[in-house]
Amino acid sequence: METIDFNAMMVQVFLAVLTVVVAVLGKIARQWLTPSLTGKQQDVLEMFAVTAVQAAEQLGYTGAIADKWQYAVDTVVEQLDKAGIMVTPESIVATIESAVATEFNAYKLRTADTLTPYPEEPAPPEIVPPAPVD
Repeated sequence: METIDFNAMMVQVFLAVLTVVVAVLGKIARQWLTPSLTGKQQDVLEMFAVTAVQAAEQLGYTGAIADKWQYAVDTVVEQLDKAGIMVTPESIVATIESAVATEFNAYKLRTADTLTPYPEEPAPPEIVPPAPVD
């Protein structure tokens, strides 16, 4: 008859349970540690992004900087650090992309089909002189 090594089996069960527990705790910790922005912080992030994009565009135009994208990212990160606001890199990138689209590429996002033409002005009323009275 074959003997079963209960110690080895218990170690395997323990490791399996430990793996699941660590995965669950990791997910909870990630959600807890991931910064979420208040409405005011989101507004500040958007303001920093718009300002950085405008500055990068101007400095790029004058030739003072070579990489407008990197300048905008560095500027936003620096300003957020000074303000004590923690933001994920993905949020910074998305906000800068939004600022670029809003500030400089809005006309590209619209097509001729979506633009509403100006309404035609109504024709001036016809002036009919009064009929002569006999």
